Amino acid sequence: MAKKTPPKNDSIKSFHQFKVPVSELELGMFVSELDRPWVDTPFLFQGFLLERLDDIRTLQEICEYVYIDIVEETRVPQSKERKTPQKQRCYINKINTEKELPKANQAFSNAKLEMQRQLDAIKLGQAVDIKQTKAAVSACVDSILRNQSAMLYLSKIKQSDEQTADHSLQVCILSISFAKHLGLAEFEMENIGVCALLHDVGKVKIPSEILKKNGPLTEEEMSIYQRHTIYGRKLLMSKASVYPGIVDIAYCHHERVDGKGFPRGIPADKIPYFAKIIAIANDYASLTTGGRQGLPRSSLETLRILFERRNHFYDSALVIHFIQLMGVCPPGNIVEMSNGEVGVILSTDSRYKLRPKVLLMLDQYKQPGTRTVADLAKGAVDFFGRPYVIRHIHPNGAYGLNVNDLEL
Repeated sequence: MAKKTPPKNDSIKSFHQFKVPVSELELGMFVSELDRPWVDTPFLFQGFLLERLDDIRTLQEICEYVYIDIVEETRVPQSKERKTPQKQRCYINKINTEKELPKANQAFSNAKLEMQRQLDAIKLGQAVDIKQTKAAVSACVDSILRNQSAMLYLSKIKQSDEQTADHSLQVCILSISFAKHLGLAEFEMENIGVCALLHDVGKVKIPSEILKKNGPLTEEEMSIYQRHTIYGRKLLMSKASVYPGIVDIAYCHHERVDGKGFPRGIPADKIPYFAKIIAIANDYASLTTGGRQGLPRSSLETLRILFERRNHFYDSALVIHFIQLMGVCPPGNIVEMSNGEVGVILSTDSRYKLRPKVLLMLDQYKQPGTRTVADLAKGAVDFFGRPYVIRHIHPNGAYGLNVNDLEL
């Protein structure tokens, strides 16, 4: 039998690996290998515990058999660092994405306007208006509670030249959605939304040539850029009524769990919980939109990067939860179908994460065609009667298709 070397700080003596047909999979099994290269599957990493029926159904759709690890001894308890809490609440979407889009669009536009107004006011030396910010965020929370796919879709397709405002709003929406997935209370979702929306306000003090520079920053430029966390803290501390967590997040959202972040390089147990959540949302937004990071990356590639950085940049348990939230087919991503047609994902049903609803925009020859919506979860078929299947997920700009230009 094949054996694996146990990880460090673990008391497991050995693993025994068994080949199991997917029809015999059960919750609690540890899948170590598939019957095909894992990069050709929706799974973002090889080696995971079957904790959800969705994962079993996915394996049954794409594999004939998998390899299961049987452990001889029990693992030693992990570090004492605070773990992600058990879900306190389980939220379900109350209406479908199409019905929510108009309301989500209004809340999104108001929040975008409010964020830009706040940045303009700060540039003029005025204090942050927390009351107005909370009102804008509250409307976003209400929309996400009704159906988060609508907001996630809008945050992906409605980008403009106002980089800080757009980025902050995208991080806000991702963070609220993440908080919903974690089962946090509604007031906590609002708090984390305000924190995320204002996390980068310190950038108003950073020269625009540094913020808009393409490519890596010099050592001196990076030193200047990193000061935005300090500036943000000072700006937000100037108003007595500011929720303390907002100040903490502006100051700590670039800290790392390995203690190598900035501005202070504090250890994981000193980083606020909301800052750990927002750090993941922040980097996901940056990597998928490109900017100074380079060309936009696909959601799938970005999630793999986040996974690789767990335990260094981010809290490992939170990364796993974020991957579960986003899945491999998040709204707003460009997809190529098995017949060559290209579209953008509108929404994904949590029960059928590999079969989203897709707005088809290009025909099999990659030419603009009649826009139609294909609901893969309901067995949508193409012109020849063949079921639609997603072949590839692409970053924004693929085939000349820019999701920012989409009209609702």
